[in-house]
Amino acid sequence: MKTLVTACVILLTLQTVNAAAGGIAEEWDKDQTRAIQEIVLPLVARLPDGAAIRATFERALSLNPAAVPDLIILMEHANDDVSTSATELLGRIPDPRAAAALKRTLEQDPRSLMKATALTSLGRMRDPEAATLALAALRGSEDLCRGAGGLALGLIGDSANGPAILTYLDSMAASGIVDTGAFEVLAVLGDAPGSTAVRDRLVAEANKKSNAFEDRLEAAYALRKMGLERLVIRLLDRDDAQATIQRILTLKFIVRRAASEEGVALISQSALESVLAEVDSSSKDRKDRWGRPLRVRFVALGDFHIVSDGPDRTPGTPDDMSTAEPFPVYDKRVFADLF
Repeated sequence: MKTLVTACVILLTLQTVNAAAGGIAEEWDKDQTRAIQEIVLPLVARLPDGAAIRATFERALSLNPAAVPDLIILMEHANDDVSTSATELLGRIPDPRAAAALKRTLEQDPRSLMKATALTSLGRMRDPEAATLALAALRGSEDLCRGAGGLALGLIGDSANGPAILTYLDSMAASGIVDTGAFEVLAVLGDAPGSTAVRDRLVAEANKKSNAFEDRLEAAYALRKMGLERLVIRLLDRDDAQATIQRILTLKFIVRRAASEEGVALISQSALESVLAEVDSSSKDRKDRWGRPLRVRFVALGDFHIVSDGPDRTPGTPDDMSTAEPFPVYDKRVFADLF
């Protein structure tokens, strides 16, 4: 369950977190720009002052400091989309006036969404007080602000704040919640020098069989972002196997359809190979998730299987995948130890 990140999804439209603080900021900017251009500006166009608002937002998107005074005024706009967007955009412009306005909003505005937006914007601009404010929010009782606090720490990107996210995870776990959004933030922060607490917690969450498998995968993805995929390679291989079974089923359908359209009778291995050669070689369905080419295997007149070399990337070994074996059977045979 993604709580920490998706608690702020209204203000972020951020679905993934990259493996460095700069990566989060990049995603923040990209998603924020898209949301404002595709969602907010069309709504703003209907307002009486829409043209002026649009001009201000476009200046802000170009990082023009001249937009700051107008953005501060728009924070008080009666339209929530306008006020929230102005607060978001201030985080893109490292300006003392912007920081002061955001802190004022965080301290005085009664609306959780505005406070959460102000906090993440302070994190985005890496204001010197942002970490202290984020840590305080993370310990607070407002869910939206707690989420914003965690994400602000991710935007700041200081590994010293990892223990605070671990404490937050503990508090959520006490309520029976596995917050995988926090895993994403931990992947960004990583371990402080001399510590393995973040790594160890993510490994524990990935291997905890009482967790939902999707939550375990989120922990594994976080470790992969940290460059530690070797610690959870079995989980990641199983995830790739699930994706690969869809590809081999799709490729079988494509080959059968191509043979029908070309009038080729599937009477031999060579006939199969000739049809496969006509399938778009750039299609992702031509390869498994480990990057190996999928193969065809003739069985009998009109019957064939699509085969993957499996996680070990070696043909003719027990972990090969094929349309001959239903995935639940393969799963139980190859990955039983994970469950």
